[in-house]
Amino acid sequence: MLDPASLARLFPRAPLAARQALVSEDEALRAAGLLEPGYRLHMFLAQLGHESAGLTRTTESLYYTRPETLMAVWPRRFPTLEAAEPFVRNSRALAEKVYGGRADLGNTEPGDGARYIGRGFLQITGRANYRALGERLGLDLEAEPERAAEPAVAVRLACAYWTSRNINGPCDRGQFYEAIRRVNGAAIGYADRLAWLEKARACVLWPAALGAPPLDLTR
Repeated sequence: MLDPASLARLFPRAPLAARQALVSEDEALRAAGLLEPGYRLHMFLAQLGHESAGLTRTTESLYYTRPETLMAVWPRRFPTLEAAEPFVRNSRALAEKVYGGRADLGNTEPGDGARYIGRGFLQITGRANYRALGERLGLDLEAEPERAAEPAVAVRLACAYWTSRNINGPCDRGQFYEAIRRVNGAAIGYADRLAWLEKARACVLWPAALGAPPLDLTR
C-alpha cells in the first residue's frame, strides 16, 4: 500500500481526495501489478505526475490564449497563425478540430471530440477508449464520460489503461522511454516525465526487483 506521507511529498499541490484515491484504490493498483518490487510503481507515478500536472488536473484544458501555442502543440493542424487564430479561447471548437471525426479514437458522431476529451490521471481520450476501459471497470463511461475525472475512477482507469497497453513489460526491462511511448505514442514531454520519475524515486521508497536490469533513461 502507498504511504500517504510519501504521496504528499510527491504531489504536494494535489487535492487531498486525489492522493487518498491512490491509497484507497490499493486493490486496483495491486491487480495491475503496480505494487510488485521494481520499477513499475515509480514509472506509473511519473506518468501520472506529467499527465495530470501532479494530480491537479483530471480534465484536459483546451483553452489557449495564443495562436503560437496551438502551432507548437499541433503543428500539422495549425501551420499558420491564420489557421490557429479561430481556435484561441474556443475550447469546444478546438476539441472538435483536434479530436472530432477521428476513427482512430472512435469519435464518429458530431460532438464526440468535445465530449471525449482527455480525462483521468492519464488523460484518456476518445469514445472508443471510454467505452473499452469503462467496460473493464464495469462503468458506462461512454454514456457518462465526466465520471472519468472522479479521483477513484481516475485511479482505476489509469490502472486499466496501463494493463491494456502492457506497460509493465518495458518497466520490468527498465525501459523508461518505451513505457512513455506506450502511454503517449509520440513520447511528448520526455524531460518533464523524467523529472517526475526522479522525484517519485526520491519521495516514494520502493523495493528493487531481484535481478532487475539497470534503469535505462535513454531515448
